[in-house]
Amino acid sequence: MATRGHHDSEGNFIQLLRLRAEDNPLLQTLIENGRYLSPEIVNEQISLIGQNILRHLLDSVKTSKWYSVMADECMDVSYEEQLVICVRWVDSDLQIHEDMLGLLKIESQTSNYITAAIKDILLRCGLPLELCRGQAYDGAPNMSGHLSGVAKQIQDQSPSALGVHCLAHCINLCVQDVTKKCQPVRDSMDLVIEIEKLICLSPKRSNLFLEQKQLHGSAGSPNLRPICPTRWTVRTYAIESVLKNYKVLQETLDNIHKNTRDEYSRRAGGQLAMMDKFSTFFGLKLSHLIFAASEQLSLSVQGKETSAHDANKAAKATESYFERQRQESVFNKFYESVIDEAKDLTDPPTLPRYRRIPKRVDDGTEQHRFDTVKGYYRQQYYEALDLAKGELNARFDQKNMSVVQEIEALLLSAANGEDVSIPSSVADLYKNDISLGSLETQLKLLPGIFKDDDSKIKIKRVTLIDTISTYMLRSEANKRLLSDVYSLLKIYLTIPVTTATAERAFSSLRRIKTYLRSTMTQARLNHCMLGYVHKELTDNVDVKEIASNFIKKFPLRQVFFGNV
Repeated sequence: MATRGHHDSEGNFIQLLRLRAEDNPLLQTLIENGRYLSPEIVNEQISLIGQNILRHLLDSVKTSKWYSVMADECMDVSYEEQLVICVRWVDSDLQIHEDMLGLLKIESQTSNYITAAIKDILLRCGLPLELCRGQAYDGAPNMSGHLSGVAKQIQDQSPSALGVHCLAHCINLCVQDVTKKCQPVRDSMDLVIEIEKLICLSPKRSNLFLEQKQLHGSAGSPNLRPICPTRWTVRTYAIESVLKNYKVLQETLDNIHKNTRDEYSRRAGGQLAMMDKFSTFFGLKLSHLIFAASEQLSLSVQGKETSAHDANKAAKATESYFERQRQESVFNKFYESVIDEAKDLTDPPTLPRYRRIPKRVDDGTEQHRFDTVKGYYRQQYYEALDLAKGELNARFDQKNMSVVQEIEALLLSAANGEDVSIPSSVADLYKNDISLGSLETQLKLLPGIFKDDDSKIKIKRVTLIDTISTYMLRSEANKRLLSDVYSLLKIYLTIPVTTATAERAFSSLRRIKTYLRSTMTQARLNHCMLGYVHKELTDNVDVKEIASNFIKKFPLRQVFFGNV
């Protein structure tokens, strides 16, 4: 909501004050005097609140000692490039926190400029770069480039600041690669995009679609969903909206094709011809099978509390799912179900027409000819699953993630009483954070915290980092006895796996800087964002402290308001 409008006297701000003043005589007097109501005063008060929130937030981060930085870029409604900075830290109870520090309007998107901007913000916040233990960015060359990207430049100055390519972005790239490389998936996704644009961008065609839903008794089926390339979990819903309205869409497209004489009639005819083919329906079902699992994986890694162990475990489970789907019995069941569903919707499945390769491009190898229709679709099915599994495995196989996995393996092996040695990569990175000699001794003592447990449920084998964290916190004695193990555990949990918190900050940005408030200053935007994103800290702001700080800034205010 715009606070002022064209005239202050009729703006929302003054109207809300008048409403509040109906039961507050002091506020009524202030309004009548017309003082301390200017935009500058309001911005100053917002600034005091934002600074108070940021100060309390940084105090909490500094108690953790180590932190990680996450950053991403976005263009706001006034076409200005905004860089959001977030930090990830772990408290004394091993609870993971991810918090936004603020936004910075950037004039350049080069890696040198962004690196300098991040270092400047960390310096202003009193967060030494030497204590940074992780970084997470998207896969853009300026951020994650292996020669001069932001992650590389910061790690050159702070070797322990491991750079991670956001795993949620990685999953999205996996899905995009499968779409590009697998023809049935690519064609079906193109169809979903074109159908949504054809129908939803026209009120007339949209109403025709709704009428057809009513006629077919499908009023409860979902409306068509758009596919956005920058959103991670919308493809499955978009495909479902087409599959659940398949017959309705065919009737709608047929109506548009026959009753109109424009460009959209030709488009509708082409899309209808595609929908009448069994290959299209098969491609939609195959895409849904792959994207549903991939998007569930994406959702699982986006939580603030997600650790590298959680992300890798979820990825392995998804790869295992794709492997199970590759069995012949599973394909037969899938194929028969698609045949059954498509019986009244599409033409019968057929083999594609054989095309002879022109002699000028023929390399002499003989083309493979499928003997059966089922064999042709089996090849497409296996190809899509192999692509999905291979891309997922390749994207998650990051150089710096191997160090994280070594820490994880070290802690789990030690917890199970196995003989372990500290990997050289771990020792080199964290020799200034922990005592390596003490760590070796404490790793041998680690199994004892599970054996001395008084609960009825006995731990046979430790398989989760969360289990170590839980038992470590059973008593302060454990934390003191295993202080270096506790420190290594904190560092492990501090390393980020996604930039989802930064992406959520951009969602908040669209609610704060709207078309009606597109000219607000960067300072006001930052302070409003801090108040909006950190709602708990905003609720706990000491209003009297804010008022006192506001009054103390100038002697005239002390005369006007008195002492608070």
